[in-house]
Amino acid sequence: VTRHLSLVTCHSSLVTRHLDPRFRGNDDCHLSPKTRHLINTVTTANRKPRNIAIMIFHSRHTAVQQLLPLLEVHRRHPGVVVALPRGGVPMAKEIADHLGWPMAILSVKKLPHPENPEFAIGAVSAKEVVIDESHMDIDPTYIDAEVKRIRRLMAKREESYDQLPLDVSGKTVIIVDDGVATGHTMRCAIKVLRSRKPRSIIVAVPVAASEAVRELHPLVEEFIVLHVPSSFGAVGEWYEDFAEVSDEEVARVVMSVSRHGMLAQPIGRARLSR
Repeated sequence: VTRHLSLVTCHSSLVTRHLDPRFRGNDDCHLSPKTRHLINTVTTANRKPRNIAIMIFHSRHTAVQQLLPLLEVHRRHPGVVVALPRGGVPMAKEIADHLGWPMAILSVKKLPHPENPEFAIGAVSAKEVVIDESHMDIDPTYIDAEVKRIRRLMAKREESYDQLPLDVSGKTVIIVDDGVATGHTMRCAIKVLRSRKPRSIIVAVPVAASEAVRELHPLVEEFIVLHVPSSFGAVGEWYEDFAEVSDEEVARVVMSVSRHGMLAQPIGRARLSR
């Protein structure tokens, strides 16, 4: 199976666009004045370090606008766009609208460390659990209890998604999120979707940690990422506007795509009864 990795540092046209003074001030570039004055050294596998402009996205909307041209080639195949909530939901809707594909929300949440809730040791979906190998020594009693708690929370949020199950078998699946830090939630999502036998799985994100890219890239047919910084703290650092996506905003997206028959039930769950 051929694996493709699309990085901004590997697309000479994109690199030129960000560096060439002719493009500065061009709204289509979606780069703020803050971005244009920052330089970062990015190293990719088997490549020498190169200086390119740091990509600080104004918002999720401007970030997804840069992903759309890279996804256009997949329009000819039947497919579905899968959002990882909550940040990936509004972005997935824009991609689904652009490609004319249905959209689904796959509930995956991080599994927090028992001593530091902000630190992820893995991820949980309705049917899968992914735990980082370096944390396999954590008390299994804690793991079991936390997984059950997270699944109850996810089930509660999904109660309004009373839609027909989504069939991804033989289809191209594009997984969308606003960024990848540890990669745990994305790995869990890939595991869930791979079991459904899709034609191919594509990850599309604006920014990702280099270690996560190295670990996730072999698991999918294509990994599209606009920026892989040399050092990575948190996803929100790469956005000027990183306002939290609320449950209400997710509900609005669900209602919007549902009215057009473009929303399927969250993957991995049976049809909900009222």
